[in-house]
Amino acid sequence: GATSIDERDFFACINLQTLRIPSSVAFINRDAFTHCTQLTDITVMANNAQYQSIDGNLYDKEGRTLIQYAVGKAQMEFVIPDSVLYIGNKAFMDAKHLQSVTIPKSVTDIYHHAFDGCINLREIIVPAYVHVSCFCFSLLKERGIKLTIVAKKRPPNYRHEKSHEQYAIEYVATNEGIPIEKITQEEYDRRC
Repeated sequence: GATSIDERDFFACINLQTLRIPSSVAFINRDAFTHCTQLTDITVMANNAQYQSIDGNLYDKEGRTLIQYAVGKAQMEFVIPDSVLYIGNKAFMDAKHLQSVTIPKSVTDIYHHAFDGCINLREIIVPAYVHVSCFCFSLLKERGIKLTIVAKKRPPNYRHEKSHEQYAIEYVATNEGIPIEKITQEEYDRRC
């Protein structure tokens, strides 16, 4: 059987709705499913050593990386599992039905173009310590989508990157996870 899914194998397969990944696949290119806008279910054979599917979405075997959300799903809200540390390149790209994505405290990194093309997405709450790549939300600013970064104490290994500054960001102070006031970036930096 196939051992890899390469960049152009399914690129822009706009009629692809379901995908079954066999146990023999050991490598999937990060751009393999770009613009597969009708994809509603990804199934990975249980004995695959590298990958798994959870609720029809593609993850690495440990569940630490969300590799590909099935962007053709009709659901409007998605809660990323608590096991996830990384949101992969283009993981949600073109998920046109999504209006809300909940990112758990476990997530440490969101990679390039993760939410591009999510035309109905209105708000993402991003924990303050998450490292966000500079192109993660590059197409959202033009649509006036508000990103809310929740101010919380940064862990010791936090890597700060000023990439957030190019987006329409609202900094919010919280009390036990409940937003209590809007604050300036300077106040956010002081508190964190």
